Amino acid sequence: MVAAAVPLTLAVVFVIMLETGRFFDRITLGAFILGLGLLVDDAIFIAIEVMTMKIAEGVDRCSRARW
Repeated sequence: MVAAAVPLTLAVVFVIMLETGRFFDRITLGAFILGLGLLVDDAIFIAIEVMTMKIAEGVDRCSRARW
């Protein structure tokens, strides 16, 4: 879902910016990078949280069990 949402949102933003005569400047680029960083950081945090929960439940670290 996220893999499709980011490019689609960026494409829509570019179309809107083209229609309104705005340009992709440094502030826009900085906001885009900051947003992607927050998105990736949140996904990493969730993955680590799930891993620690499974280890606390007793699932072996090296097992290939389905979660």
